[in-house]
Amino acid sequence: MFGHGEAFQYIECSNCGCLQITDIPYDVSKYYPSDYYSFQEPYQFRSWKEKLIASQIAKYSLNRMNPIGWWLGRKYPAEFFPNSHRLPLWLKGNRLQLNRKSKVLDVGCGTGSLLYEMRELLGLNRLTGIDPYIESDRHYKNGVKVLRAELSDISDRFDAIMLHHSFEHMPDPLNVLKHLRKLLLPEGIVLIRIPICSSFAWRNYGVDWVQLDAPRHFFIHSVVSFRILAEQAGFKIKEIIYDSNEFQFWGSEQYKMGIPLMSDNSYGINPRNSMFTEHQIDSFAKMAKELNERGEGDQVGFFLKVV
Repeated sequence: MFGHGEAFQYIECSNCGCLQITDIPYDVSKYYPSDYYSFQEPYQFRSWKEKLIASQIAKYSLNRMNPIGWWLGRKYPAEFFPNSHRLPLWLKGNRLQLNRKSKVLDVGCGTGSLLYEMRELLGLNRLTGIDPYIESDRHYKNGVKVLRAELSDISDRFDAIMLHHSFEHMPDPLNVLKHLRKLLLPEGIVLIRIPICSSFAWRNYGVDWVQLDAPRHFFIHSVVSFRILAEQAGFKIKEIIYDSNEFQFWGSEQYKMGIPLMSDNSYGINPRNSMFTEHQIDSFAKMAKELNERGEGDQVGFFLKVV
């Protein structure tokens, strides 16, 4: 990601396919510098009109019960917003069974940008985030709170708990799941979104696969290995969604050429100065969609319920 050029050894389980770093670095904080992507400040809407339009569209996407949002979604394309506020797949259809009173915990949330947008767009008002790598607690004016804390510091209980690409950064995944089970209210749901090694990208790119992300990712599960782990912790998998995108291709192709994600000629930093044409990126997006439909995308969301 940052071009340090260090080497790390991983092992692959011959039974379940899980990848695991052999030795976790003593000081992992140096791999999370201030410009790490999850530390970006939440997006601030340019006007009340932009916020209103985005909110109505988001509420329709959540539960299909907002005809105004349906109409606005067709009138205003995603390009209307500097940041696309179309709801991600894991929120569509309200798979987390959210309502205004839902208590939601986001584990490994960085500065809390996702929670901030959920508050602004969906009106949820009991949102808490935790992250051990932020400088200090944050209490936003809209009511969202983000704590500089480890999961083990939390004892409150929640209706929905989310881990968006943070689970793979944790050194003891089984105990993490067991603690999540304790924090979950009856009928609650845990969502864990992670890169997955039972994917085309891992088979095709190997050590150049961008979502290997050494050494930040300690465990990279397959669907099989995650299912084993979830069952050991007392969960059942309610649903699996594949939500990978073109990143698996352009990021990995850059790594093959020795181009870090954060370099000036990276597509993620300066698309016009990158090695890719718009046509190539469109092709990558099409390929990602096809892989998701076949169950071979490189990232998934697991929705978990207590057994």
